[in-house]
Amino acid sequence: MFAGMRLAPCSLLLWLALVPVAQATSVNAVPDARPQSAVVDLTETLSEQDKRTIQADAERGRSGGELYVAVIDTTDGEQPRAYATRLFNRLGLDDKTRNRGVLLMAALSDRKAEIIVGDGYADSVTAVTDRIMSNVVVANFRRGNPRGAMVEGARALVDQVVLAPPPGLLQQVENVADDNPLPFWGGLGGTGLLAFVGARRFLRNRPRKCGNCHEQMVRLGEHADDKFLTSGERKEESLGSVDYDIWMCHGCKNTLKLRYGALFTSYSKCRQCRAKTLHTSTTTITHATEYSTGLARVEEDCRHCSHRNSYTRTIPRVTRSSSSSSGSSSSRGGGSSSGRGSSGSW
Repeated sequence: MFAGMRLAPCSLLLWLALVPVAQATSVNAVPDARPQSAVVDLTETLSEQDKRTIQADAERGRSGGELYVAVIDTTDGEQPRAYATRLFNRLGLDDKTRNRGVLLMAALSDRKAEIIVGDGYADSVTAVTDRIMSNVVVANFRRGNPRGAMVEGARALVDQVVLAPPPGLLQQVENVADDNPLPFWGGLGGTGLLAFVGARRFLRNRPRKCGNCHEQMVRLGEHADDKFLTSGERKEESLGSVDYDIWMCHGCKNTLKLRYGALFTSYSKCRQCRAKTLHTSTTTITHATEYSTGLARVEEDCRHCSHRNSYTRTIPRVTRSSSSSSGSSSSRGGGSSSGRGSSGSW
């Protein structure tokens, strides 16, 4: 009996030594595993295959946003939503312009999970994240499947949130102009622009003498000069991309044709008919991120001839300034979140 009583404290001490102690991790101590990995697990819950699966889903979703998964032990009493929001902003998920980052975080000892989304998402996104949190993340945790909670939760977020098209941004169209001297003069400021416009008007309206007989020439009206223009030139005038002046000498009937490109136009020169009647539009298919290039489709349509062309071009990766490489990712131009998302417990 006495022996049993003497062993009890030793057994208790041995049991206490074997019980895992929750390890709190500050937000600043959570590693940023990017770009090698989109998941960090400080609890060794996820297998290497789990991490590769999450990484593959994150890569698949980079055309629409950036996913990051974090598994920690405990927030040590800090409110999980506040903790996860601070982690999101320290990592600076996605880029500042698009701001479509998503963080899936679980604090296992606290039995809490959080989904935090970037401010680039519409308010309606929380209805989707609530459903994923309840039906996928929390449901798996309650079944005793933490690995499934994180892996399946990450996949659902990529499929239903990250790759969901932004409202109103299904097509982003850019108009392309060409051979316009305005950017140079505009770069000199308002004074330079006014000087250019004034000089151009003066040179266009100044009197002209015939090069053959040296008699004074007369500028024809808009309708009278059409018979001296080609079909492409008439189309340019109708589109407003180019304006032509026809000067005529009434003595020898000599004519002078002068071409004036529009200061602002969405038309460029067609490679087929050479008229400035080519309309080009660019539709973004996948947005570029810091880690991957994007893709755009370019559509060419000449309003004068039959030229039509469609091709894709690569959008360069988003680069962050090297001059601000120190500090948090959000201070380097990354995305940010005001804390919208979904919370769960089990």
